[in-house]
Amino acid sequence: RINPVNAWAVSQRLDLLINAGRGADAILPLDEVTLVYEKLNLADFMRSQCLARIYTADLEDAPKACESWYAMDGSVSALRALVSAYGSRGDTERAAKAVAALLKAEPNSTIGSIRRERRGIDSASPILASQAESTFYAGLKRANLPE
Repeated sequence: RINPVNAWAVSQRLDLLINAGRGADAILPLDEVTLVYEKLNLADFMRSQCLARIYTADLEDAPKACESWYAMDGSVSALRALVSAYGSRGDTERAAKAVAALLKAEPNSTIGSIRRERRGIDSASPILASQAESTFYAGLKRANLPE
């Protein structure tokens, strides 16, 4: 059993579950994540919560998790996930703003370039690849990110 206060161990477990196509098993209540884990690792936990929610199409809290991840580390990966979350929910106004921010940060960003960059991640398991296609990339398309 994993020690629930060992942030590194919990983070590794969440990543393994997501990469095995078991994102639903990695979803934790967002208030639990923010209360339990120190800020140093909070961005990583919000990353796992954002991706788990996107990959399992559990979109109620996905934008909140992705917004928190992006606010904490400002990475292009977080911004991509935010675009996907907004697109998946059909939030066209926020999706358009997130796409504009992504294209400002990474002017040549397209669904194809993201797909090429993530090839290793997505090919980790057939289940993950299928989930990414039907959720993450579908959200990018719905957000009108260029192909």
